[in-house]
Amino acid sequence: MNKSLEDTIIKAQTGDKESRQWIIQQYRPFIIRVASHICKQHIEWSDDEASISLIAFNEAIDRFRENSEKTF
Repeated sequence: MNKSLEDTIIKAQTGDKESRQWIIQQYRPFIIRVASHICKQHIEWSDDEASISLIAFNEAIDRFRENSEKTF
């Protein structure tokens, strides 16, 4: 994984709101694409499904472990 992304995730986990916002901004297309795929319909940011997906993505940031075998 990109070391700067890993560092940014760690900063976000420690409360750096700008780092968290940067990660979310970078992954916005991914978040919407996954939500649309799961729901089998087009999803917009104004939809409830997008909000739920964003909550799940935030949880993924919080639960990521640097030394884990899994990538973000």
